[in-house]
Formats: sequence, C-alpha cells, structure tokens
Amino acid sequence: MSATDRFIAPASSSITRRFHILSANGQAICSVSACVTATSTHSPSPIAPTASPSTVTDACRTRCTNPAFTNPAIPDAWQTRSVIELSARGTNGTKAITAITGPRCTISPEHGGRVVELHVSGRQLLVEQILPDPISWGCYPMAPFAGRVRNGRFEFDGKEFQLEINMPPHSIHGSAFLQPWSVSDVSDTFVVMRCGLDDHWPFGGWVGQRIELFDDRLECRLTITADDLAMPAQIGWHPWFVKPDSAQIDFDVMYVRDPDGIPTGELVPSPSGPWDDCFVGPRGPLRLHYGDLVVQIDSDCDHWVIYDEQVRATCVEPQSGPPDGFNSVNAHAFTRLSPGESVERSMTISWHVTCP
Repeated sequence: MSATDRFIAPASSSITRRFHILSANGQAICSVSACVTATSTHSPSPIAPTASPSTVTDACRTRCTNPAFTNPAIPDAWQTRSVIELSARGTNGTKAITAITGPRCTISPEHGGRVVELHVSGRQLLVEQILPDPISWGCYPMAPFAGRVRNGRFEFDGKEFQLEINMPPHSIHGSAFLQPWSVSDVSDTFVVMRCGLDDHWPFGGWVGQRIELFDDRLECRLTITADDLAMPAQIGWHPWFVKPDSAQIDFDVMYVRDPDGIPTGELVPSPSGPWDDCFVGPRGPLRLHYGDLVVQIDSDCDHWVIYDEQVRATCVEPQSGPPDGFNSVNAHAFTRLSPGESVERSMTISWHVTCP
C-alpha cells in the first residue's frame, strides 16, 4: 500500500484525511555555562488536540482494547485508566522510605503518554497544566518528528507531503503527544505504553515508550517503528521544568535560526541566553538547580533544544535531529526507517541533594 492509497480520499468523502501528496509546485495532486534568568516571555498559539472523524469519546477505549496494542495480563481498568502513579524503589530493590518522602511520578496515557507530575524532595519539577493547551506542560514524547516542520511540508522519496498544521504556519512536535496511548505493561515503578500513528502520519507505524522511576532518577525510553512503508523519523522529549534558581547549560555550537524560528543549518559558537534554539555538543552535564536540589538531564540524543524565555519554565529537550530535519540537506538530520525497522533513544532525569 502506498502513502497515497493510505491517506488520500476525495474531498467529498466523510473520511477525508489531513495529509496530501503535493507536486513540486505545491499543488495537491491527490486532493555555554550560565545562570539563566528569563528576560522575555513566549506564548505559543494553543494547539488543539488532533482528532479524526473516528476519534470520539470512546476512541481511547477502542484503541486500548485492540489486540495489537494490549497485554492480556493487564486488567482493562489499567489499560484505559486516565493516570498511572509510580513510586520509587531503592537501588537494593526495596521500596522508597515512604510515598511522601520518596520521589513520585504521575503519567497520563490519555494526554499523550506524558509525565504529568514528578515530585522530588517535596518539589514538583514539572509545569502543571493551566490552560487546555497540550504543548506547554508536563513532559511528553515527540514523534514522529521533533520541533517544527516548516509549513508542515517535506519531501521524502521524491514525493512531497503536507502535515496537519498545529502551530500555524508550521507543524510542531509530531502527533504522539496529542494522542491517547495504550498501556501494555505496568507495575508500581514502571509503565510501558504504545501509540499507533496511522491517523496522523502518512506512513503509519507506531511509537512505544517505557518510563521507570528509581529513587534517584526517572528513566525514559522511546522507540518508533515503521510499518509497511519506509519513512523518515525523529524522536525526543519535551520536558517543561519549573523555572530553576539557576542552570548549568553549555554547548559547543548552536544552529542559527531564521525569522520563522527554524534552524538554517549554519552552526555558530553558542551565545549566552535566553534561548529558544537548537544546540549540539554539551560541554558538561546539563543541570538545573532548585536550592540544594540538583536535577540533571542526560540522553543519547545528539541534538538539544533549550527554551528558557518563559518566566515560569525552562525546557531542556533532547531529540534525535534538529527542528525541520526532514527538510535539511544534512543526511543525519533524521533517520530513514525501512519497513519494520525501529530507532530508539533514551533520556534520564536524575537528582541529588548537595551538602550544605
């Protein structure tokens, strides 16, 4: 099945998809170390949750009980619940001292498979939801792309594709953070979830993630797998950390941004912040300081977007390629997946308390 067969329907059809293959002329042919202090604010346009005619109130339950997405050993109540709460075990396998003093983590499969809360040493580390805007709270997975795709358009294997525009005039952060995820395995300390991409990505495929809480860290693994079509792919995470007292953020180089906020491909020495930029080459651990609590973000991703222009938040976003990577001339800006192939990345958020 081609991407055209999978996603193009007549304009009059009640199941018209949001993806269109375009011709070359654009016509649709098938219908640095720093103590960071914020100096400006940034309020992105609200993003409405993606939906299709078949995505209604019961869609999450339908998706979660699909045999391809469920584990028979997991009770239905777990597979369809709106939040999952994890509590940590110590490194010796014992339970953290108490649920009150130990780290706690709340995850919402329904809200894009995101970490909703991360409590450490009595602090909530993540920005909580205030407005009905899925982009600016918690910590969510980005897939099948990370950052912006200019005008929602890109070319792959000689064909041009138009994506949903969720931050006009661009597409941003993929679709997985806007979709309900199904739970395939769960315990007191970890959860495994999965999300199909068919409704919002012209190549199909699926994304899986495992989130596990320890007494000194939160480990996240994200995998994207192609179905029956070759496809481009990027993955990453978008944690919205509560604004720290200070931050250690230092990189070798930074991508130059154009007026649309999209990297041009040119790399320059990293300037001082504030930033809404993509970086390569951390010069040391990336750390946020909250009094005597130190939070560190590590990842095997080779690109990082730092966004600290808001007064209330600092985002440290590891991702497997730069924003608008699908349109980049850099062959390493995204991963090409053949049918059945996968790419996996990991992120760890760790913490410790400094001695007085």
